[in-house]
Amino acid sequence: MRRIRAIMIFLVAFLLLNAVAHNAFSDGRYQITYEYGYNAGYEAGKQEQEEGYGYEPEVVLAQPVFQLLLKKCKASIGNWVEFDQAFKDGWFDGFKDGYYGSSKKRTRFS
Repeated sequence: MRRIRAIMIFLVAFLLLNAVAHNAFSDGRYQITYEYGYNAGYEAGKQEQEEGYGYEPEVVLAQPVFQLLLKKCKASIGNWVEFDQAFKDGWFDGFKDGYYGSSKKRTRFS
């Protein structure tokens, strides 16, 4: 169950990140990528808590399916070097908020 849910969450993030690749967001790439990571992390954290898993955002993100999709996302935006950091910053912040029940931060994509 954990793997299927993770795939679905990340697939949504992948589709949204594809929009970044096809739009002229060059000046705001970090913020946009952060927000996609935040939204995906928030949903994953919320579901991990609901299903009784421990607080392990790095374990969920390290799953092979996530790594494959991250690689595809990164390639779709031209292997932008800061992509990893921007997405992970958002992912960990969102996962924490979702897991601990904090209100979801308002982003342009939520």
